[in-house]
Amino acid sequence: MDVRRHNFTLSASRDLHLAILCLWALFMTSLFAWPSLLSPLFYALKWLTFGSLTLFFSVILWRLRRWHWRFGLNVLGEVDEGERRSELVWGLVTPLVCIMKLTSPAGKYRLGFVFADMLSDADYRSLCRLIIAINSRASK
Repeated sequence: MDVRRHNFTLSASRDLHLAILCLWALFMTSLFAWPSLLSPLFYALKWLTFGSLTLFFSVILWRLRRWHWRFGLNVLGEVDEGERRSELVWGLVTPLVCIMKLTSPAGKYRLGFVFADMLSDADYRSLCRLIIAINSRASK
């Protein structure tokens, strides 16, 4: 049986940057929940948390400048990422993002997020159709 593999090449997009910035803002708003009357040690801990969160998300945004992901996917759920092979267990398709749960042959799971503006419209539709076909095949 000949199974056609679709190849996708992704790079960082505006939606990915926006998602990371929203996640950073969510973490930063948790600092507002801390009590306002703080001891000096607790106050220092709050500023240390603020600084470490800012540094962490700044490094992530900096590293996204060169981030890319090339993978091939077929209707059987086999994902080929060059030297690494994995399998698509399930996927969630929305108009803005596709979320894929990938498992390695060793049994480790990871999530893959593909935002709609990372691909052309035709490639994004192809990816969505593949994920839906894999989900329907897995549910049978």
